[in-house]
This record gives sequence, structure tokens and C-alpha cells, in this order.
Amino acid sequence: ELMWLKLTCVFLVTHLGYDALFQDADLVWWRSPWPFFAARPDIDTFWMDDGARTSRFAPHFPNTGYYLIRANDRTRLFQTQLLGGYSTVLAWQSHQALVSQLLAEMQAAFGLTVMILDKELFPSGKQLHHNRPLFDRIHAGTFTPYCFHMCWTAGKVDKLKFLKQENLWYLPDRCSLSRLLEEPDRLAAECARSTC
Repeated sequence: ELMWLKLTCVFLVTHLGYDALFQDADLVWWRSPWPFFAARPDIDTFWMDDGARTSRFAPHFPNTGYYLIRANDRTRLFQTQLLGGYSTVLAWQSHQALVSQLLAEMQAAFGLTVMILDKELFPSGKQLHHNRPLFDRIHAGTFTPYCFHMCWTAGKVDKLKFLKQENLWYLPDRCSLSRLLEEPDRLAAECARSTC
């Protein structure tokens, strides 16, 4: 399960004593976030704002497609609880819902510090679909956020359509998903090199 791998990779890195920045593949960087995170050493976890305001993701509404977790005792406990709750992830069909619940519990019980990132500095698909003036400023070059996460979009086809529409798709046409499926061995390495 992909959700299990998303949880486990960050768990392993932080349990080795390193801070971990996780991001989904549908994310584009405009500038380095490291100075932003370094300026707040008092924060244990940083999360992109999901945009959903349902009780399922309350009270923090984190998006699990972009987050930083520092390596410390509080975050190790949080992540251990998260991995231990994998049966809940399967039952709820969402690790984001369990993350939301555990962030609130760990914050109340153990002082885990949680920062939800500013939705203009770290915009998601919700802002793309509901805040066009923000993206007009980005395209005009008058505002530069740190990154953009193409969530809030139904499936790969729409994600690709919107990323191309916003000039945020950087792979050449020969690296389309259908072409990669036709010729995976030949194109995989070539397309990986074209992004560097």
C-alpha cells in the first residue's frame, strides 16, 4: 500500500536522527524552504494546509502531501502511534485523517508543536481552483511562494492538465505517461535526466 510506504519512509529517516521533508510527486518548488524551516527550530512538525474544513481533518487540517517532521522524542512517539494505527488507516481509507487525529492528541498530551503552513506561501490545488488572484500574481512574477502541491484534483489526467495549463509541467512530451508505459526501459532514464 502506498499509504504505508509514505508513513514508513519518513519514520525510518527520523528514527535515524534526521529531520525529514516529505513531498508527493505532484509538487513543484519555486524556492528553497530550508531557511523558512530553519527560522522556526521550536516547531516539531510543519504541514501544508489541506484546505478541507470538515470535522474529519480537524482541528489542524494538515495535508500529508507536503510536511516536515523534526527528529525528536515527541515526533518519534507521534510516528510510532501513526504506524501502529495502520489498521485505522485502512478502515478509514485515509492516513491523512489519522494524522489529523494524532496531531491533536500528541499536541495536547505531549506538547508536540504543529505549524500549518501559510496557504499563500505554500499553496495547494485548492488555491489554484479557488484563489486565481494568487496565481495571477505568481505568473506575473510579483509573488513567489515556496512550492505548489497539485492536490484537490481528481486523478492523474486532471493533474497533468492543470500543471500544463499553469506552465508547471517540466517534462518533455516524449515523457508522457502513455509513452513511458510503452517503452519503460528506454525512456525512464532519458526522462529522469531531462528533469535535472
